[in-house]
Amino acid sequence: MVELAATYGVSVSFSPKLWSYVSSTRIMVASFCNMQLGNEDIADKVSMTAQELLENAVKYSASQEDNVSLDFRILEGQTFVLEVRNRAQRDQLETLRSQHQEISQGDPLMAYLMKMQRIADNPQAGGSQLGLARIRYETGCNLDMRIDDDVVTMRVEFPLAA
Repeated sequence: MVELAATYGVSVSFSPKLWSYVSSTRIMVASFCNMQLGNEDIADKVSMTAQELLENAVKYSASQEDNVSLDFRILEGQTFVLEVRNRAQRDQLETLRSQHQEISQGDPLMAYLMKMQRIADNPQAGGSQLGLARIRYETGCNLDMRIDDDVVTMRVEFPLAA
């Protein structure tokens, strides 16, 4: 692992019109993690989380003109913090709140399986938020959400200490 300043990271911002940037950003996040941490497992988890959160941010953006942003940083060599921020459609905010609450309670595997079952039972429903449940289950990390007016910030912290 390369020793750098106590806190360091990267910020990326792009228009929701540029859906293809989601995959490119995932690759950049994975490369950053592999280079800085030398840990492929954490790189996979962090980059998957970045992609899932960016897909949601793009899908539920208030407009194609307001950028979505991704910030990721390493704090004191102990924690990898990933945040995705976007302006959301007002009618989606309550849905997002309830989906977040639902996946944040109880056993992560059960929440994930419940979401998958709901999709199987009603595939036309749309808006499954399966990605949020996937993040919690596959990473073992909590997903924090903050809504300020119409700006949604999703934050995940990955502990790095063994």
